[in-house]
Amino acid sequence: MKRVAVIGAGLAGLAAARRLCHEGGVQAIVLEKSGRPGGLAITLDHDGHRVDIGPHRIHTQLPEAQAVFDEMPAEDRVQTVRRSRMFLDGRLFRYPPSLVEFGFRMPVRSLGFAWSLLAARLGSRRADDPAQSCEGALKALYGTRLYEFFFAPYMRKVWKSDPRKLDREIVRLRIDPDYETRPPNAVSRPPSLPGLRYLRGGIEALARKLARDVEQEGGRIVLNAEAVALEETKGRIGAVICRTSMGPARFEADAVLSTMPLPELIGLCAPLGAPPQIVRRAGALRFLRLLLVCLIAGRDRVGKDTWIYFPDPRVRVNRAHEPKNFDVSMGPAGRSLFCAEITCLGEDENWRAADGDLMDALARELEGGGILRRRDVVNGFVHRVERAYPLYEAGFREHVSAALDYLMRFGNLVTFGRQGLFNHNNMDHTIVMGLRAAQAATSDHPARTMRSCFDGEFRTFSIID
Repeated sequence: MKRVAVIGAGLAGLAAARRLCHEGGVQAIVLEKSGRPGGLAITLDHDGHRVDIGPHRIHTQLPEAQAVFDEMPAEDRVQTVRRSRMFLDGRLFRYPPSLVEFGFRMPVRSLGFAWSLLAARLGSRRADDPAQSCEGALKALYGTRLYEFFFAPYMRKVWKSDPRKLDREIVRLRIDPDYETRPPNAVSRPPSLPGLRYLRGGIEALARKLARDVEQEGGRIVLNAEAVALEETKGRIGAVICRTSMGPARFEADAVLSTMPLPELIGLCAPLGAPPQIVRRAGALRFLRLLLVCLIAGRDRVGKDTWIYFPDPRVRVNRAHEPKNFDVSMGPAGRSLFCAEITCLGEDENWRAADGDLMDALARELEGGGILRRRDVVNGFVHRVERAYPLYEAGFREHVSAALDYLMRFGNLVTFGRQGLFNHNNMDHTIVMGLRAAQAATSDHPARTMRSCFDGEFRTFSIID
């Protein structure tokens, strides 16, 4: 029986382990460094108020991911209407942005938007230019004035970087999936969904189900087991060494599937002879941290929005949501949680701030914008995520490729998932990555099989909010 060690019990790792156990002939063990499965797909609970680490809506164009979603009981699937707005120039507008609404509410400025957009449409862009930045792509799509009014401030706030130093992959991934093939004179809007499907009680219900399935199919999940070393045997990875509460533990494997951050995985390969330049290139791949600043209001709802986006620099938040607008069971009657997301690059001012100071500052800023009254805030908490989003800086693709090229030498070591492939994806993409990793693990050359998926199928994934 083939032994497969899976590092990480997020949705990708659990989907991979479940598929391996279900197909038989494999002894799968999942090694998770935290005390619960789920990874970023957990649901926090604070005095009966539940919130995901970002609301994970159930939507996909991938049939295999849809099949996994459909396994959840029908009574646990919630349908709601999407109502998203953005706070810009001190006011709330519909999201995605509408030039028609801009025209009615700021007619003079909108004339400049329209003229600039027309100039961009009549111009040309080099879709095959590998050096084109995120800024260049957005200006080509929407014109300079709309870029400077809306896109540039929001990009700087979310990615904590100058858009000129960001790769245009962000545009293809999050704004216009067909950017590189769309005719130059075509106008596009960021994709969005009119309705939302959600899991009652939060996304962790899906992670718990996958974990149960793994164990019922004969797999094993070991919590509080942090992978700290790899053992090489005859050019392949023969064992994973973990730090556990009981001391070091060694897990032998015929194949290793890893969802740990790619720079950390390359770091574990350094004692095995990974060239210093590969370690440096992997170390250049940076992740954004994430703060969830949650304010609990003493009223049944703060508003009707599912999401509010904040391009306006006067508010430090990137995006906010109210869980009860996805599922009324996410909080008790008469109170509601308002969850604001703030990305951080390293230990910046927001990351260093005390929880109470963050909540007070956020309440002041939201009140100034007419979104939430400070006197309604009765409680709150802050949750910190060390690695949330891959930062697509210029040159990141070459760094990722160099790391993957090196890992190919082991043959039986597969890296996958958002952090393992440095690939900003939604949970449906994550699930499919797990299924592909399981297929790779049973092939003659797992690393080569998975690399073909990364170079092909995974590059077509795009995000629809």
